[in-house]
Amino acid sequence: MSVVILMLSLSAILMWIVYHRLVDSQVKGIPLLRDVDVVQRSEWPLVSVVITAKDEEKNIHKSLSNTLSLNYPNLEFIVVNDRSTDQTQEIIDQWQSRDSRLHSVQVKELPSGWVGKVHALQKGLEHARGEWVLFCDADVKLNTHTLEKAVSYCEQESGQHLGVMFDNPACLRSFWLSVMTLGYGALAVNLLRTRKIDSPDEKYFFGSGAFNLVKKSVLDQAKDLSWLRLELVDDMGLGMMVKLYGGKSLILKGVDEIGIVWYGTARDMMKGLEKNVFGFVGGFSLLRVLAMASICLFVVFFPLIGSLYFSSFAGVAAWVSVYFVLPGLITMIHNEDFNLHPLAVFFFPLAHLSALFVLVRSAFIVLKNQGVSWKDTYYPLSDLRQHQRAKTRLM
Repeated sequence: MSVVILMLSLSAILMWIVYHRLVDSQVKGIPLLRDVDVVQRSEWPLVSVVITAKDEEKNIHKSLSNTLSLNYPNLEFIVVNDRSTDQTQEIIDQWQSRDSRLHSVQVKELPSGWVGKVHALQKGLEHARGEWVLFCDADVKLNTHTLEKAVSYCEQESGQHLGVMFDNPACLRSFWLSVMTLGYGALAVNLLRTRKIDSPDEKYFFGSGAFNLVKKSVLDQAKDLSWLRLELVDDMGLGMMVKLYGGKSLILKGVDEIGIVWYGTARDMMKGLEKNVFGFVGGFSLLRVLAMASICLFVVFFPLIGSLYFSSFAGVAAWVSVYFVLPGLITMIHNEDFNLHPLAVFFFPLAHLSALFVLVRSAFIVLKNQGVSWKDTYYPLSDLRQHQRAKTRLM
């Protein structure tokens, strides 16, 4: 019995080390947008910035003020008001009267068989005239030269799509939000295999709702976004769709360039992810979620249980060192790539358990309701499963 416990404990420790080595290699392999050199040129291609907004009266004013001040010389802005019931449209109208580059599109009704966000993106795309289309959220904040760097990078790397990992400034103020972001982020980069995003294989895909820059010619090949019409993770799905039509995807880290308060608190993050993490990470499969939960609990806790079984103080100390201190030191090396609470990096076990809790909670809620409720609209689980495009693979 003792030998079995020892071997299982060592196996769990090895799995933990390998997992974090993979996370480290995935993160290190992503370049920084802020380091991109802008290509000097006399003319820049037209970029259509598509912004969708539903009841965003708190954010839309600051967002439009920021995006309209971008230093990029050839822009048009298409702002889609997706069935808002607040003052969103009035604020859009005010900005439209000030800047002729801004065009307003209103969505009054959502047709059946579409997720509201995807339908709004489609309506914005129908009005886009640019060589490039930038899809971004209504609460995103871009630096003045961000778009110039992004277009330059795509042209330098012969890419047709660029997704940028955004910076959440709220993490610096919240330990628990940073812990949860760290756990979900580590899980995502490993499942997505971010170092392989630029390969032609569509099983390696990425997209960012804060910044998805796509060559219009690729979107024209797809004709529209109907392939994604019931996709809850539309930003990731867009990255996959680009590859299906022969486009090359790129990924960058956007710290100091792209900011968005994705979620302001850990509670907000847990609530916000309940609609899509079961599908995206769990593939709408309870069996897969249970398997992932079992592996996570085994890897995190079995070495501690083994140390307590052997009444080994040295074993407990080693568990603390390997599970808390070592990942924290490794992550600190890359902490400039992501703005996180400084103590959060030393609590990776809590980070993984929080990500697991969010996943299990999402599965429970979606299965209980047999569907997803998002922004006043209910989407049946049977339809979401049938039309799901973007989901991660364990291998």
